[in-house]
Amino acid sequence: MTAHEIRSLAVADWAVWREIRLRSLADAPEAFGSVGGMHHSPGTAELISMWVAPEARGTGVGRALVEAVVDWATSERSERVVLAVRRNNAPAVALYARSGFVLVGPNPDDADEDLMARDLQAAEVSPR
Repeated sequence: MTAHEIRSLAVADWAVWREIRLRSLADAPEAFGSVGGMHHSPGTAELISMWVAPEARGTGVGRALVEAVVDWATSERSERVVLAVRRNNAPAVALYARSGFVLVGPNPDDADEDLMARDLQAAEVSPR
């Protein structure tokens, strides 16, 4: 697998974020961005807005992005990472399952989505 550069964007990177967002909206309007993580509730982080450019699909970028969010959640001492995925997006569902996420059930906020979660093992959660 090719090594991929994954980095967090800062406010000064607005032009990079804008380009990624415009590309993702043109390709998959339901994706709404590239990838991000945020605190969902105490002990739980949420992976949001995952999108991989068409030319990078199948190269390991998706897995690297998922693991970057999991690493961030671990560093924040989260116990769980959750996400919502469109039910008809079989490649995304498969990626998340290969990355250790399990189906939780339907998203009560969107009839076209399922919720998935990955519990972080105690060994993954490092003390600060």
